Amino acid sequence: MDFTFSLPLPGAELGIARAAVSAFEERCRERLSSGNARLAAEQSATLTRLAHAGAQVEAAKQLLLADARKFCSLNAREATALDRAQCRRDVSFATQMCRKAVNSIYEAAGGSSVYTKNDLQRIWRDGNVAAAHHGLMWDFHGLAYGRLVVG
Repeated sequence: MDFTFSLPLPGAELGIARAAVSAFEERCRERLSSGNARLAAEQSATLTRLAHAGAQVEAAKQLLLADARKFCSLNAREATALDRAQCRRDVSFATQMCRKAVNSIYEAAGGSSVYTKNDLQRIWRDGNVAAAHHGLMWDFHGLAYGRLVVG
């Protein structure tokens, strides 16, 4: 099935985004375990960003799982051009959602995240590189889907 070729591609991005959320959760947990009530009160924006990133990653995962169930059960001859475009659209959309989650976490993590000793630096770089794969680019696949839908 040629249209599902791209379906496995976002697996790496999904794993990277999950690693970013996990690393940031741990970082927040360590920082807030100091018992400093003022510091904890000032972290509401950071914790909200963590929640948003986690929801983005989970939504991307669910979209990919739904497509895997749908497209992996189709006979290749039954797949329409719209089916193929939808698969590629969803794959690229989920990938870019994960990339945005990684970037949001990286922005919230602060200046120390740029150092090589910090896992978030590598995770951020890996997430952006993985999302740059041609088969995962939203602008291309979103446009192709839109053109097909409107004729």
